[in-house]
Amino acid sequence: MSGREPDYSFFEKFESCYKIECDKEKTSYTIYDAHYCDGTNFQYNNGNQVADICKNIVKLYSSAILEQRYDKNTFNQNKVSEFINFWVNNRLTHAGFNDETKALICPKLNSITRNFDPRELLKNKIYHIKEKDVRGMNILYELYKNIYELEKKGKGHFQEFFKTFKDNYNNGLIKCFNEDNVNFCHELNKYIKFYEKNKKKKLSEKCDNNECPSLAVLALLSSASKKEDLNIAKMGSNLIGVLHIPSFNEVSTLRTHDVY
Repeated sequence: MSGREPDYSFFEKFESCYKIECDKEKTSYTIYDAHYCDGTNFQYNNGNQVADICKNIVKLYSSAILEQRYDKNTFNQNKVSEFINFWVNNRLTHAGFNDETKALICPKLNSITRNFDPRELLKNKIYHIKEKDVRGMNILYELYKNIYELEKKGKGHFQEFFKTFKDNYNNGLIKCFNEDNVNFCHELNKYIKFYEKNKKKKLSEKCDNNECPSLAVLALLSSASKKEDLNIAKMGSNLIGVLHIPSFNEVSTLRTHDVY
């Protein structure tokens, strides 16, 4: 079952979108908005998973409109609808729904938005994204989120930050080239630039010895079982020739007999 191409643009406004997610449980509106999904007959709703996701769409929308006081222009400028659609697809994927089922659920969720969205800010914005694309977007989401978590929690969070960061970043490298996904590679490259910029301005005092690790170092910390994957990624980088991935700077050039 095919899905629409993912829209990565909300990552450029990630801080605003993440704040909306963090604030969605405020009691000032969660009780009031709970009824919008009541009585909806979701065909695939084991354990009320889809109904809960529906209620969270309302919470995210309310967080943006009621708490953040977004008007229509700000809502669109900050890519809130794109973020909400990712959030929905990510939750459906983590709940175990396959692409075929998600393609049936998303139109139903989209139709419900008219009950609480009189300005139609979410109209036709809830749509199916394929699982492989959702998983790539989730890698980016975790990478961006991890930076804001470190900034918020401070040095005591550094070791957890480092492990999560290393795992997601290396998974992103492997996904980038193993799946021949140039769009995802470009988005990962944008993150690299974002990280390098912010580690100097915002993060250095939070890291051990006031020095955050470089992405080049992180790539070299992969387990032995993933070295072959990183070699494949090196070949992919050479073949595509459109990206500069700093983490490959210290990876040795492959010898001729390494290429099959």
